[in-house]
Amino acid sequence: MSMQKKLTRNNLEIGDYFDISLDIFLKNIQVFLLFLVVNYLPIILFVAWSAQIKALLQNVDFTSEEYTIFYLFSAVFIFAATLVQLAIPILTERAVLGRSIDALSILKTALPKVIPMLLVTIVFGIILAVGYILLIVPGIYLTLSFIFFPQVIALRKCRVSALSYSWSLVKGQWWKVFSRLFILDITWCIFVLLVSILFNFINFIFFVSFAFPALQFALGIIFYIFGASISCLMNVIYVVFFLNLDYIKNTTTATS
Repeated sequence: MSMQKKLTRNNLEIGDYFDISLDIFLKNIQVFLLFLVVNYLPIILFVAWSAQIKALLQNVDFTSEEYTIFYLFSAVFIFAATLVQLAIPILTERAVLGRSIDALSILKTALPKVIPMLLVTIVFGIILAVGYILLIVPGIYLTLSFIFFPQVIALRKCRVSALSYSWSLVKGQWWKVFSRLFILDITWCIFVLLVSILFNFINFIFFVSFAFPALQFALGIIFYIFGASISCLMNVIYVVFFLNLDYIKNTTTATS
């Protein structure tokens, strides 16, 4: 059974999402790693700019040049992170549909959607702020109702209407969305906690007990890449969940 056909089924469980997502991730791991480089390259460049970082950390009064460079790196990082956030859903659905995967083509497709994504994110933030100010419950309800707007912008040619698209997708199955996202988020948090404990334990052994700073640095890089890769996989799982809901709705609408 093809992935697309499987995602039109209404009885998929979280384990099914994980299996499909892991298959997509492993088959396209080189492209996902390239996306991670695009995502974190601004941070790498910023860290490499060590002399200026030292000045930013030690000086209370920053020069206009230091402010300009700092804000420039921040803007580039936000842009790159948003670009990758849009690219992952595009890659995922192309894999589901059995289409060819080309990193450059995917990034080009995602590029014109970056500005709309940032603008809708601001609107989303304002709506949530109002919801949480009024009461916690409305805030939670709105968060879940609009949760899929990034995937909608990436895949469904929507801009501000992405919020209403997500709302209509969640409507009538809010508790299903809530429970599954809750389980996914809890699983992710537990995993991050375990990896952090493992890293700190290994870090203690090699750095404190044996004083191998070079090895400590290498282990830090390995754990960082591993954590970023798992985070990328989690994003794929969220996209697969969205596609399942979306395909079911469209199939039901088409046959009604």
